Amino acid sequence: MKRYLVSLINQFVLYMVDIVEGIVEGTSCDSLSDRQGFYLPHHAVILSDKTTSRLRIVFDGSAHEDGHSSLNQSLYTGPHLHPNMLELLLRFRKNLIAFTADVKSAFLQIELALRDRDFTRFFWTDNLIHTF
Repeated sequence: MKRYLVSLINQFVLYMVDIVEGIVEGTSCDSLSDRQGFYLPHHAVILSDKTTSRLRIVFDGSAHEDGHSSLNQSLYTGPHLHPNMLELLLRFRKNLIAFTADVKSAFLQIELALRDRDFTRFFWTDNLIHTF
């Protein structure tokens, strides 16, 4: 059991390092005290039926304090961008050649405006395993 937990912690760290590398901007706690912001809670989801990636990190934009709105409730949703599935399937069959693409990690390629970054904060440390 201990080996299993250490393996999950290592997977968690590797996943977070992958997210943090080049995407997340670090800061000190002192520089945040005078600014308004929101901290996204995150946790690991263990996928026991997967063989390659058994763990993924989920950020909870629906979390909120009593009497306050969540990040998801505060976001501008914009227009509906999902295509009608029936139209999509009919167009797919129309041509001789079809293309598909894997959009793995595509959401990590979206850059936030500087003014919005304080509302997507999360806690992270480089050293998860301490000896007490």
